[in-house]
Amino acid sequence: MRDTTRFRELDALRGIAALWVVLYHYLTRYDQIFHGTEPSLLDHFVFPNGLYAVYLFFMISGFVIFMTLRHCNGAADFITSRFSRLYPAYWAALAATTAIYFLAPLPYQDFSLGQILINTTMLQQYFLVEPVDGVYWSLTHELGFYAIMLALFLAGMIRRIETACWAWLALAVTGTVATRYGVPMLYRVGMALDFSYAQYFIAGIVFYLARHEGYTRNRVLLLAACLGAAISADPYYDAIAVAFLFFIVFHLCITGRLRKLAASRVLHWLGAISYPLYLTHQMIGYRFIASLLEHNVPAPVVIVAAIAGALAFATLLSRTIERPAMRLIRQAYHRYAAARIAAY
Repeated sequence: MRDTTRFRELDALRGIAALWVVLYHYLTRYDQIFHGTEPSLLDHFVFPNGLYAVYLFFMISGFVIFMTLRHCNGAADFITSRFSRLYPAYWAALAATTAIYFLAPLPYQDFSLGQILINTTMLQQYFLVEPVDGVYWSLTHELGFYAIMLALFLAGMIRRIETACWAWLALAVTGTVATRYGVPMLYRVGMALDFSYAQYFIAGIVFYLARHEGYTRNRVLLLAACLGAAISADPYYDAIAVAFLFFIVFHLCITGRLRKLAASRVLHWLGAISYPLYLTHQMIGYRFIASLLEHNVPAPVVIVAAIAGALAFATLLSRTIERPAMRLIRQAYHRYAAARIAAY
């Protein structure tokens, strides 16, 4: 039977991860990019390791996408669900970012029309084309994961997902090690099989199974292997600490020990706007920060204003485009599916 209870702890984790990325880009990454051309923000604030928050997004995707496929009636259901979730907000964010570029480009920005058009597919990395906004890099990995899961669904492997996950993890680790030791690996093959981040997607899948069916020895071993792969891929103290933190937090979530997260209205709101916030905060935010600093606005005021602006714009995008478009697309699909059934 389908579990219709929304797992609100995941919404809270999405919100935390999105805010983590925003703070990293505004408090640390901005200065790394523009130091020497703009007044330094690092003299006031530092918020490192923002890249790691994306790993948490990948774990959440593993959990949610496997859950979605378990309840899908066919490939069209899944494709419609994912398309309506990703593309309308993405296209709106891309349009806004492109408009800002043409009106007031940042010093290092230089986009071509072809580059922008390829970015509309969300597959730019497969074409070896730079993203219009740096944060789009993770979306290609998301799409690659969706394709892998859809292939497993069509092959009837969802019921044997643990076996498939062991095989996928083994391929990913082999590919990563081979690349590290100078054995050439095709870039697009590695992208297609998500060699770099398979361990996080797989961990999310296993945590879903553990939540709904309990832990087994195989699942514990698979989670341990995923954690080992994560540590091996990024063997630095801060990365190791974050990997352990994410796995522990997920365990606490699925065992009901972080219910207070679900009760937080602020985190629920951040989770609801996390996708448009992630898509729009960086390039648009950098332009906003640069403009304020050019007018000698104090750095603390700049940071507060940039964060508030990013949250407000993401909320506006979510309410006017993301949610309405998702609802319209899914309603249209359900009407189409119902009409096809009636025709038979």
